[in-house]
Amino acid sequence: VNLSGNLTRQGKDKTASVKSENDHVINIGQMIEEMEIDLRNQLDTLYIQKTREVINSIRRPSSSNNMPSQAFVADLSGHIQNFKRGD
Repeated sequence: VNLSGNLTRQGKDKTASVKSENDHVINIGQMIEEMEIDLRNQLDTLYIQKTREVINSIRRPSSSNNMPSQAFVADLSGHIQNFKRGD
């Protein structure tokens, strides 16, 4: 399983008032934080999709004996939800 890749994003143009150098630094910091949140959300979505792909490739639907139990699926779903919340 290959989980490597790259991601490039360009932020939207933003005009902000600058009265001093400190205001400029604050504006840049806010722009960086907004971009970081956007990238993290996109990567989280990608990670969950890849996890589902891997889990589905492990399953063998040809035989009901090889299907994961409902308890296993519930446990796995719980762990994924906890990971998304940061628990």
